[in-house]
Amino acid sequence: VVALANLLEDAGFGMAACGFSKAYDRGPEGIDGTWMLLEERGIFPTGIRPEDEQGTLEIKEVNGIKTAFLQYTATVPNKTRKKMISAGTERMVPDAEISLIAEEIGSARKQGAEAVIVLLKWGKTDNKPGNEQRELAAQIAKAGADLIVGSGSRIPQSAEYLDGSDGGKVLCVWSLGSLLTGDRTNAKHMAGYD
Repeated sequence: VVALANLLEDAGFGMAACGFSKAYDRGPEGIDGTWMLLEERGIFPTGIRPEDEQGTLEIKEVNGIKTAFLQYTATVPNKTRKKMISAGTERMVPDAEISLIAEEIGSARKQGAEAVIVLLKWGKTDNKPGNEQRELAAQIAKAGADLIVGSGSRIPQSAEYLDGSDGGKVLCVWSLGSLLTGDRTNAKHMAGYD
Protein backbone atom coordinates (compact mmCIF):
# COMPACT_ATOMS: atom_id res chain seq x y z
CA VAL A 1 0.00 0.00 0.00
CA VAL A 2 2.91 2.36 0.75
CA ALA A 3 4.31 1.90 -2.76
CA LEU A 4 0.91 2.68 -4.32
CA ALA A 5 0.48 5.76 -2.12
CA ASN A 6 3.92 6.96 -3.18
CA LEU A 7 3.06 6.35 -6.83
CA LEU A 8 -0.16 8.37 -6.52
CA GLU A 9 1.71 11.19 -4.77
CA ASP A 10 4.45 11.23 -7.42
CA ALA A 11 1.81 11.29 -10.18
CA GLY A 12 0.17 14.34 -8.58
CA PHE A 13 -3.13 12.78 -7.48
CA GLY A 14 -5.10 14.90 -5.02
CA MET A 15 -7.82 12.33 -4.35
CA ALA A 16 -8.13 8.53 -4.36
CA ALA A 17 -11.38 6.56 -4.45
CA CYS A 18 -10.76 3.83 -1.87
CA GLY A 19 -14.22 2.33 -1.34
CA PHE A 20 -14.30 -1.10 -2.95
CA SER A 21 -15.36 -4.65 -2.11
CA LYS A 22 -12.23 -5.57 -0.12
CA ALA A 23 -11.66 -2.19 1.57
CA TYR A 24 -12.61 -3.58 5.00
CA ASP A 25 -10.62 -6.83 4.75
CA ARG A 26 -8.10 -5.61 7.37
CA GLY A 27 -10.82 -4.13 9.56
CA PRO A 28 -10.88 -0.69 11.16
CA GLU A 29 -7.09 -0.66 11.52
CA GLY A 30 -6.67 -1.14 7.78
CA ILE A 31 -9.07 1.71 6.98
CA ASP A 32 -7.43 4.02 9.53
CA GLY A 33 -3.95 3.14 8.25
CA THR A 34 -4.87 3.72 4.60
CA TRP A 35 -6.52 7.04 5.46
CA MET A 36 -3.46 8.24 7.38
CA LEU A 37 -1.01 7.06 4.71
CA LEU A 38 -2.86 8.95 1.95
CA GLU A 39 -3.48 12.09 4.01
CA GLU A 40 0.25 12.28 4.87
CA ARG A 41 0.88 12.52 1.11
CA GLY A 42 -1.78 15.20 0.54
CA ILE A 43 -4.19 12.76 -1.11
CA PHE A 44 -7.85 12.94 -0.02
CA PRO A 45 -9.31 9.41 0.36
CA THR A 46 -12.97 8.96 -0.54
CA GLY A 47 -15.12 5.89 0.07
CA ILE A 48 -13.47 5.11 3.40
CA ARG A 49 -13.65 6.95 6.71
CA PRO A 50 -11.53 6.64 9.83
CA GLU A 51 -13.28 4.97 12.76
CA ASP A 52 -13.50 8.21 14.73
CA GLU A 53 -14.95 10.14 11.76
CA GLN A 54 -17.60 7.76 10.40
CA GLY A 55 -20.28 10.45 10.18
CA THR A 56 -18.00 13.30 9.11
CA LEU A 57 -18.15 14.76 5.60
CA GLU A 58 -15.37 16.86 4.17
CA ILE A 59 -16.01 19.78 1.86
CA LYS A 60 -13.11 20.58 -0.47
CA GLU A 61 -12.68 23.82 -2.37
CA VAL A 62 -12.16 23.10 -6.06
CA ASN A 63 -11.56 26.13 -8.28
CA GLY A 64 -13.36 28.30 -5.73
CA ILE A 65 -16.38 25.97 -5.46
CA LYS A 66 -17.12 24.24 -2.15
CA THR A 67 -17.47 20.62 -3.27
CA ALA A 68 -18.47 17.44 -1.44
CA PHE A 69 -17.13 14.18 -2.84
CA LEU A 70 -19.26 11.34 -1.46
CA GLN A 71 -18.33 7.76 -2.36
CA TYR A 72 -20.43 4.66 -1.69
CA THR A 73 -19.81 0.97 -2.35
CA ALA A 74 -22.41 -1.58 -3.43
CA THR A 75 -19.94 -4.43 -3.80
CA VAL A 76 -18.94 -5.20 -0.18
CA PRO A 77 -19.82 -8.88 0.44
CA ASN A 78 -22.89 -9.42 2.69
CA LYS A 79 -20.81 -11.30 5.28
CA THR A 80 -18.39 -8.37 5.57
CA ARG A 81 -21.20 -5.79 5.64
CA LYS A 82 -22.92 -7.70 8.50
CA LYS A 83 -19.61 -7.82 10.39
CA MET A 84 -19.25 -4.05 9.96
CA ILE A 85 -22.81 -3.41 11.18
CA SER A 86 -22.34 -5.61 14.25
CA ALA A 87 -19.09 -3.75 15.09
CA GLY A 88 -20.76 -0.35 14.55
CA THR A 89 -18.30 0.50 11.78
CA GLU A 90 -20.64 0.36 8.77
CA ARG A 91 -19.89 3.94 7.71
CA MET A 92 -16.17 3.22 7.43
CA VAL A 93 -17.02 1.92 3.93
CA PRO A 94 -20.38 3.61 3.25
CA ASP A 95 -23.01 1.41 1.61
CA ALA A 96 -24.60 2.49 -1.69
CA GLU A 97 -28.01 2.77 -0.04
CA ILE A 98 -30.32 5.65 -0.93
CA SER A 99 -31.33 6.66 2.61
CA LEU A 100 -27.68 7.13 3.62
CA ILE A 101 -26.78 8.87 0.35
CA ALA A 102 -29.76 11.26 0.56
CA GLU A 103 -28.97 12.00 4.22
CA GLU A 104 -25.36 12.84 3.40
CA ILE A 105 -26.23 14.94 0.35
CA GLY A 106 -28.48 16.99 2.64
CA SER A 107 -25.76 17.21 5.29
CA ALA A 108 -23.20 18.34 2.72
CA ARG A 109 -25.53 21.10 1.56
CA LYS A 110 -26.08 22.22 5.17
CA GLN A 111 -22.30 22.37 5.59
CA GLY A 112 -22.06 24.74 2.62
CA ALA A 113 -21.38 22.44 -0.33
CA GLU A 114 -22.18 24.24 -3.57
CA ALA A 115 -21.58 21.08 -5.59
CA VAL A 116 -22.14 17.46 -4.56
CA ILE A 117 -20.43 14.73 -6.54
CA VAL A 118 -21.52 11.17 -5.77
CA LEU A 119 -19.05 8.43 -6.65
CA LEU A 120 -20.31 4.85 -6.72
CA LYS A 121 -18.55 1.49 -6.84
CA TRP A 122 -21.32 -0.64 -8.30
CA GLY A 123 -22.34 -2.90 -11.15
CA LYS A 124 -20.92 -5.95 -12.80
CA THR A 125 -18.49 -6.41 -15.65
CA ASP A 126 -20.77 -5.37 -18.49
CA ASN A 127 -21.01 -2.62 -21.10
CA LYS A 128 -24.27 -1.16 -19.76
CA PRO A 129 -25.76 -0.41 -16.32
CA GLY A 130 -28.27 -2.75 -14.71
CA ASN A 131 -31.80 -1.86 -13.60
CA GLU A 132 -30.78 -1.53 -9.92
CA GLN A 133 -28.10 0.97 -10.89
CA ARG A 134 -30.58 2.96 -12.95
CA GLU A 135 -33.09 3.08 -10.09
CA LEU A 136 -30.46 4.13 -7.54
CA ALA A 137 -29.01 6.80 -9.84
CA ALA A 138 -32.47 8.29 -10.45
CA GLN A 139 -33.02 8.49 -6.68
CA ILE A 140 -29.59 10.07 -6.13
CA ALA A 141 -30.31 12.69 -8.78
CA LYS A 142 -33.64 13.50 -7.12
CA ALA A 143 -31.88 13.69 -3.72
CA GLY A 144 -29.82 16.63 -4.96
CA ALA A 145 -26.54 15.33 -6.40
CA ASP A 146 -24.95 17.49 -9.10
CA LEU A 147 -22.90 14.72 -10.72
CA ILE A 148 -22.93 10.91 -10.41
CA VAL A 149 -19.83 8.98 -11.41
CA GLY A 150 -19.68 5.18 -11.35
CA SER A 151 -16.99 2.56 -11.47
CA GLY A 152 -16.93 -1.17 -10.95
CA SER A 153 -17.84 -2.60 -14.31
CA ARG A 154 -14.16 -2.42 -15.36
CA ILE A 155 -15.49 -1.42 -18.76
CA PRO A 156 -16.23 2.20 -19.68
CA GLN A 157 -19.96 2.72 -19.99
CA SER A 158 -22.06 5.51 -21.42
CA ALA A 159 -23.14 8.73 -19.74
CA GLU A 160 -26.57 10.31 -19.72
CA TYR A 161 -28.55 13.08 -18.09
CA LEU A 162 -31.07 12.23 -15.37
CA ASP A 163 -33.83 14.40 -13.90
CA GLY A 164 -32.57 16.34 -10.89
CA SER A 165 -34.28 17.59 -7.74
CA ASP A 166 -34.90 21.11 -9.04
CA GLY A 167 -36.10 20.19 -12.51
CA GLY A 168 -32.55 20.48 -13.86
CA LYS A 169 -30.41 17.71 -15.27
CA VAL A 170 -27.77 15.63 -13.49
CA LEU A 171 -24.99 14.01 -15.50
CA CYS A 172 -24.53 10.31 -14.68
CA VAL A 173 -21.45 8.51 -15.98
CA TRP A 174 -22.32 4.87 -15.44
CA SER A 175 -18.74 3.61 -15.26
CA LEU A 176 -15.33 5.15 -15.89
CA GLY A 177 -13.79 1.71 -16.32
CA SER A 178 -10.54 1.01 -14.45
CA LEU A 179 -7.48 3.20 -14.11
CA LEU A 180 -5.65 0.76 -11.84
CA THR A 181 -6.63 -2.89 -11.71
CA GLY A 182 -5.12 -6.18 -10.71
CA ASP A 183 -6.58 -7.84 -13.83
CA ARG A 184 -4.04 -6.88 -16.49
CA THR A 185 -4.70 -10.01 -18.59
CA ASN A 186 -7.96 -8.80 -20.11
CA ALA A 187 -7.55 -5.72 -22.33
CA LYS A 188 -11.23 -4.79 -21.81
CA HIS A 189 -10.49 -4.36 -18.09
CA MET A 190 -7.63 -1.91 -18.67
CA ALA A 191 -9.66 0.78 -20.40
CA GLY A 192 -11.07 3.90 -18.85
CA TYR A 193 -12.08 7.48 -19.52
CA ASP A 194 -9.39 10.16 -19.45
